[in-house]
Amino acid sequence: MHTNAPGAYPSYKRQTIEHPSSLARYSHRTRLNRAVQHLVELTPPCGTVLDFGAGPGLVIGEVARLGHDGPLLGYEPYMPMVTPPGVTQVADLSTVQKSSVDTFSAFEVLEHLTEAQLDDFEDAAARLLRPNGRLVVSVPVMVGPPILAKALIRRLWLRVLFDGYSPGELLRAGLLIRGPSRPAVVIFSHKGFDHRALQARLSRRFRLERTMSSPLAALPWWLNSQVFMVFTLV
Repeated sequence: MHTNAPGAYPSYKRQTIEHPSSLARYSHRTRLNRAVQHLVELTPPCGTVLDFGAGPGLVIGEVARLGHDGPLLGYEPYMPMVTPPGVTQVADLSTVQKSSVDTFSAFEVLEHLTEAQLDDFEDAAARLLRPNGRLVVSVPVMVGPPILAKALIRRLWLRVLFDGYSPGELLRAGLLIRGPSRPAVVIFSHKGFDHRALQARLSRRFRLERTMSSPLAALPWWLNSQVFMVFTLV
């Protein structure tokens, strides 16, 4: 689910893989490449992948292009999805057979969900995954030094303010003192999102296998732009 408030932000591609900043472009293109890599490596031959919030189909479409033999499902309820060859668009998760999915993914999606929607997401993943199936997610790092860099890049290159943060809120979040509260409407905002809280939440229901930072995997999360998490259904 990659969304933009109408008239408020540049297009999704301009905010990501076609960003005017070379640093931001590198970060987003690396994230997309790693998302594809994770799906290819985690899914057994002929296994089923369901990409939750598939957006325009960039990730799941690339998995199809690489020749994966199993079913590839894209769930995208908010924006037009150009269904690539080899990918089936799913309009309703209730139509997907229970315990039929090997890898359930959500890339740059969960930071846009309400608490109730996160509950529904967890229920869907637990219902659809096979025993020992993988849940793989990526989310942005919105605390620590990365948030200050992202705010500066958005201001200088996209000419937009950053998710409604005040200067004081940005500084406190950047120094890991205290993050702001999430806004009432989160679908268009990253404000107040903390990947550490999401990791703790998902770990109560799924077993955390590993985390990886992106784009610089050798560095800690607080010097990166995104975090990948891989969980197992047990």
